[in-house]
Amino acid sequence: MYRPLAVDALALIVRLKIEKIAERLKRQHNVTLVCDDSLIGSLAELSLSRDSGARNIDAFLDQRILPTVSRELLTRMATGIAPAEIHLSSSEGNLVIEFTDRDAALNA
Repeated sequence: MYRPLAVDALALIVRLKIEKIAERLKRQHNVTLVCDDSLIGSLAELSLSRDSGARNIDAFLDQRILPTVSRELLTRMATGIAPAEIHLSSSEGNLVIEFTDRDAALNA
């Protein structure tokens, strides 16, 4: 019998998966990934409202976050502008991805 996970459990899964991505970005590109609680909560709620549960988290990360981050990271690397930080958040239900360039991070 399928028993859906509680929202707290789903939020923990989201955190763990994003931490794994953050570790990979730091190791391979020396870029810090920061994720707001707003996005973690939104992803957990989204997964709670669907039948697929935690599998929805993987789908969202693989189809929305990773391609966008990868594309922007590659574009910036090609122009020689390396980001220092990538900030993920949610605003009015929409994914927001902000990049902070190294130069801007040093001047802040």
